Amino acid sequence: MVLHANTYGTSETNEIISSQNLMPHLKKDLSWFIAGTLFAILWASASTATKIGLAVAHPLVIAEVRFALASFIMLFITHFILKQGLP
Repeated sequence: MVLHANTYGTSETNEIISSQNLMPHLKKDLSWFIAGTLFAILWASASTATKIGLAVAHPLVIAEVRFALASFIMLFITHFILKQGLP
């Protein structure tokens, strides 16, 4: 924690100001941790889901469904959450 020299306040005031500056950094780290954990869970479950899916459907159908689902999720995130227009 960095304490800045402040002629108007005490070191406690400086400590509060410095800890508030750290909050966006912690939120960013937490979002990366959640994204990494979600990625690891999805990656690990893919082989199990494929084994179960092959017992029910053909490989091409499974691939089509996976790519369609991924594209809809990416479009939803890009268009509705990030508010970016379609190309």
